[in-house]
Amino acid sequence: MSIKKGREAIQASLSSGLGNKDYLETNWISWKNGETKVLRFITDIEDTLVVAIHSMVETHNGKNANFVCRSVFDAPCELCEKKVYKRDAGYGIAVVRQAVYETIDGVAKVVGYEDQVVDYDEETPQGIVRKKRPVVGIINQSMRNFWNTIALVHEKYGSLRDFDIEIHRQGKELDTVYVSFPLPPKPIENMDSRYSKFMPDLENFLTHIGSEDYYLSRLHGINTEKSEVTKAPASVGATLDTSIDSDINEKTFAEKLQSKLVDSPYG
Repeated sequence: MSIKKGREAIQASLSSGLGNKDYLETNWISWKNGETKVLRFITDIEDTLVVAIHSMVETHNGKNANFVCRSVFDAPCELCEKKVYKRDAGYGIAVVRQAVYETIDGVAKVVGYEDQVVDYDEETPQGIVRKKRPVVGIINQSMRNFWNTIALVHEKYGSLRDFDIEIHRQGKELDTVYVSFPLPPKPIENMDSRYSKFMPDLENFLTHIGSEDYYLSRLHGINTEKSEVTKAPASVGATLDTSIDSDINEKTFAEKLQSKLVDSPYG
């Protein structure tokens, strides 16, 4: 496959002008207008995946989904033939962080950041056990108003894995700007093993949403496993495993691809 990766891929996209298991939940990290989030990137800039995407394409059941352009795999792409809009998108993985406060001279002050965590239930031989997990998520953003800034932060401050970044969104739709502020460096010990259990396999996920089977099932309702057509009215959820709305669809497949490594402080 030819999904591109890293800072050079980001710069190449910007200059090209393209697009003027027992699985735990995988989050998609996004921002609302005016929202600020603090992240620690788990994938460094050189591991950012850059891929041509047909975004929010209407599918056979009236819902929208994203498709990796089939040209990425040197295959004919029916969406290109139909002149459906295509753009480069960047994919990375980060963990959401939250402020740690201490009261100093009677005033609560931020003294650092830690992982934001949520509770989940895990089935064990002893029964259901309530555990905590970090909010690890996938970032899918455009090259010009998001990854361009992140690449500049990397160029000036070094590895994105070494410091938290405060990212603020201002605006909506085509009038959106992301402002990124690197925070003081603070290494996270054993970073790879700490988050390994919660990491989605991005390359496999992107390969899936660019596959011929995915195009057939999502665009035409053809279930290649059963060799039959599934036709669902727009008001009813489709019956195919991969047939749910846009980002939710991506989230579901990402859940199925997560690593099962367990060497993590979260258990």
